[in-house]
Amino acid sequence: MQIENETQNETSWPDPPKEFPLIMTPTEAAQFLRLDRTGHTPKSACRTLNYWRDRGELKATKYARRVWFLKNELELFLKVKTKEKIRMSFFLAPDYFRGYNQTVSCYWQLLCMKGVANE
Repeated sequence: MQIENETQNETSWPDPPKEFPLIMTPTEAAQFLRLDRTGHTPKSACRTLNYWRDRGELKATKYARRVWFLKNELELFLKVKTKEKIRMSFFLAPDYFRGYNQTVSCYWQLLCMKGVANE
């Protein structure tokens, strides 16, 4: 009976809170980042959070022998990831400006590198 419950907890997500608290467990943080809607299990989502944390991309707090995520840090993580995605889209997108006007293309790349175009 206990093994069934453990297996079910590894594959099924709890209901998300109506309002996310200021300090979250890894499962709540994964739900806040909507990893539960991308095919992750709770266990794989926690591994993903640990990966980002180990790389220094996502800050967490260790307290009372547990890992907690601050809501502000999760929001900042999303903002940084969004800016990175926008910045990379200028360099990886098809040659939208090239051929049309080489000067415009160089200008946009310069703005992206300085972070001006992404704000």
